[in-house]
Amino acid sequence: MLDAQASGRGIVLDARSHGGRFAQLLRALHQVSGERVVVLTDEYDKPEIARANRDFLRGLYGVIKSCDAHIRFTLLTGVSKFSKANLFSGLNNLEDITLDPRFAAICGYTESDLDTVFAPELAGLDRKRVREWYNGYNWRGDERVYNPFDILLLFRNREYRAWWFETGTPTFLLDTLVRHGVNAFALDGLIADDELLSSFEVDEIAPEALLFQTGYLTVEEAVDRGGGLRYRLGYPNLFKVIERAGEGSALRQLAERGYAEKHRAGGEPVHLIGVEFSEETRNVANFETAAA
Repeated sequence: MLDAQASGRGIVLDARSHGGRFAQLLRALHQVSGERVVVLTDEYDKPEIARANRDFLRGLYGVIKSCDAHIRFTLLTGVSKFSKANLFSGLNNLEDITLDPRFAAICGYTESDLDTVFAPELAGLDRKRVREWYNGYNWRGDERVYNPFDILLLFRNREYRAWWFETGTPTFLLDTLVRHGVNAFALDGLIADDELLSSFEVDEIAPEALLFQTGYLTVEEAVDRGGGLRYRLGYPNLFKVIERAGEGSALRQLAERGYAEKHRAGGEPVHLIGVEFSEETRNVANFETAAA
């Protein structure tokens, strides 16, 4: 990756280490362009990469600090916030903007975005229904934002579904929830503080913090109680309850979308289990099973 960036701009990298080559590239880009470099890193925390390449990544991030004179700014994005004392030990001048109201809309689409940029795509869609399905995220901003992945797939497929949840739920998240025996519905309304949501490691992640950092919980309310902020967390449009979906919809969706197909190859019996919850009673409202 470093060599590709360099060769495209006529830069030769001759340092032996990855960190050395990265530093060379930053200095050369600044010199060639006359402008300081912007460093954008996405998915810095992908678990399998972070575990296997911790020392390698720490070295690269250390270069960012040592080459500060050549960098305008650096933006690191990922689903979890690792401790500065570990992965970022060489980069101690980071500013966490996850819950900074100034950047609350940076990772989602606003109502204004839909009305302007995506106005042609809204034709034929029920705007209230779009809002109920996808406008559920808040990071202490003045307004909620839409999940971009869900919105784009809605526009393409013209069908209301939990697109992001169905296609983007990572294995490590499910494994963590099962390992800790998390009661998902007990987390709706959870009160959390900065300590819970802040520093944790890739192998030692509190399930509540993991759900928040991966977008399965969002901020419903922030309250300053004198000793620091407290956050009331909730689910952002993920669970469609029986009052909205109608009784029997859970099992019907399992059958209609063919979720059992990929499990038939093993030759073992496959059973569908549909569990529906009531928003009013906050309890199980319907339970159905069927042979697939």
